[in-house]
Amino acid sequence: KFRKSLIKLKAIYMLSKDECKKATTKWKDTIKKWQKEKATVKEINKIIDPTAVFNFSQADCKWIHDNNKVSNFNAYAGIYDHKFILIIVPLDENGEENTKLKEYPTVKLTDLKDDITLTQIDIVTTKIETTLSKDLEVIERSKNVNLPTYNHPTIKEKDSIREIIKWKNECLEWFSFMCSSKHKRKKIFTSFSIPSADLSSSDEGAVALFGFKRSSIYKMQIPILVFVNITHKTNTKKMAKSEEKQITPSIETNTKNWSHPSPPYANKSFSIFN
Repeated sequence: KFRKSLIKLKAIYMLSKDECKKATTKWKDTIKKWQKEKATVKEINKIIDPTAVFNFSQADCKWIHDNNKVSNFNAYAGIYDHKFILIIVPLDENGEENTKLKEYPTVKLTDLKDDITLTQIDIVTTKIETTLSKDLEVIERSKNVNLPTYNHPTIKEKDSIREIIKWKNECLEWFSFMCSSKHKRKKIFTSFSIPSADLSSSDEGAVALFGFKRSSIYKMQIPILVFVNITHKTNTKKMAKSEEKQITPSIETNTKNWSHPSPPYANKSFSIFN
């Protein structure tokens, strides 16, 4: 059963390693069942709610920050007590999963607690120069506008909104289509590699939403996770971003990368629950 670990009066829902293994196996068995029985959208909806999210508490974010040693961590898909969950597995200094823990944090797919606002702040600099002659006559004027630039790959607010809405409208049909054959079913995700920067600036936790990103390599819709940080100072939610230094002009937006699902992406670090 779930064990609540209290950190600063907020609970982390922990599962033993054995229970985590059973949960990930349950997800894989459920996918196989959907494929075998040609599951309807209604049946899939019992597990996957298109509008549901993962609410990461401040304690969840702190646990990941304290236990994860590299720039990303792993999250496994599972089903526990008839609910879809993510099981968080930190990586060590070598980028390998920490398999020595007796239990791991879990976050369940649940309703969004309140309205959510994704923000993108563009910083534009305008440089105006006027040159005077020795006789104090204006001989030259110039105006240069420097638009925002990125010093690392990033995801814009507009793109994230489109990806989130696409998941909401199409995810049940996507699962149904992917379960139409064994070959397609094997491409359904069982885990995610998530940039730790997604959670590094969270004041009071974060919300993770599913989205769809089109892959030009695999020629298919790829499920991703979009993290939105909660900031108590403004009582709003801001899209997670990398902590790397930005050049000016800059854009404050989502993280430098997006979560990579496996499958279809291969990742050797996934081992503990595979």
